[in-house]
Amino acid sequence: MFSKKTAGFLAGTVLYGVAALFNGCASVNETIAPVSAPDDAFKTYVTKDTLQRLGWLANELPAWAGMDVVVFGKEDLKLSETARAQMLHIAQYSTDRTYHDDLLKMAAMVRPFVHRFMKSFEGLERDGVAAAATDNLQKSLALRAAFQNEAASALSLTDANRNKKSFCFITLPPPNLSAMDFVDRLSEFPRGKFSRVSGEGMEWLALILAHEASHCRHRPDGLPEQITTDDLIVDETYADISGMNIYAGLAKEGRIKTPSLPDDMLAIRAIRTFLGRDISHSTSAGVFLERKSKQRRVTFFDDIFPMYHKIDEYIEKKHGIDYSFVGKFTLENPGVLYDAVVALETQGAFRDYPVERIFVSQFLEAAQKYAPEYFGIEKKNLSAAPAIQPLY
Repeated sequence: MFSKKTAGFLAGTVLYGVAALFNGCASVNETIAPVSAPDDAFKTYVTKDTLQRLGWLANELPAWAGMDVVVFGKEDLKLSETARAQMLHIAQYSTDRTYHDDLLKMAAMVRPFVHRFMKSFEGLERDGVAAAATDNLQKSLALRAAFQNEAASALSLTDANRNKKSFCFITLPPPNLSAMDFVDRLSEFPRGKFSRVSGEGMEWLALILAHEASHCRHRPDGLPEQITTDDLIVDETYADISGMNIYAGLAKEGRIKTPSLPDDMLAIRAIRTFLGRDISHSTSAGVFLERKSKQRRVTFFDDIFPMYHKIDEYIEKKHGIDYSFVGKFTLENPGVLYDAVVALETQGAFRDYPVERIFVSQFLEAAQKYAPEYFGIEKKNLSAAPAIQPLY
């Protein structure tokens, strides 16, 4: 099977589809100009169906990304069950030893579709993007198809003519998602366990797309071939900060009715740092420092693992769980995780470690406010998480 780190990165970058096994390519003949002057260099390339889904958001994306944007919706790319089964079979039986060759096999299945879709847009073909979309785009697309990953994603590519004109490829989540649907997908909780869900589905889509477009703005030439966990944390943190700032601007303009959505997303990030250990999206501490202290520190890789070690050691001793299974055990028993963090915080285990204190405080606050039932928090045990002062 693909390594979790590699699959997690590639599966989260761009769309899915297959050409030879593709059933009925949608007609791709629509482009829309950005809100700014008609002679502006940046455009959004989008099909009629996807444009209908995006509405006014389509015109905002080029400014958010700082480049031309290509948007793929589920209505545009339909993968046959046969193709999906074949690619999933390849993925399931892949090993670390065969991973590279297997990924290339799937990318080869994807390549004709990528070119067919890109060539439907005259501007993209003229600028050489169809030729450029032959490596990371196809590999990412292949993994997305194999693992049926339908999350929103973004990937930037420089055109094949090497004139440094970049294009942002954004994929959409499935259509008609409610606010609860977005929260369930981000938190990976069982349905409805994230008890404070605000806003509307379209507002969540705006926040998600602002985040994705920000990825392209902050890495216009794409991610490097060799990506580290620190790189991912930095990338995701800046995308969160930028995306939330964009969203705040929309709220100030009155285009968004629920300005608190970024707080909901940060709560999800804070919980996922501990429950499920979504390392690459451990952005809440970095966003906190940016907001509260105006001092940036967004690389926390070396700080997170000592914190995990304390928690795992505590749970191992208290519950007799083998150290290597603690993560899985807490996913199935979230209350055990919450109780362990509270106990360690009470003992002062994090007192001398500023970054740990931020993460722990954010987790406790988020669990108490957004998911008290899920973590088995009784009212008599509720206490405010420790106040955190700017630390850097």
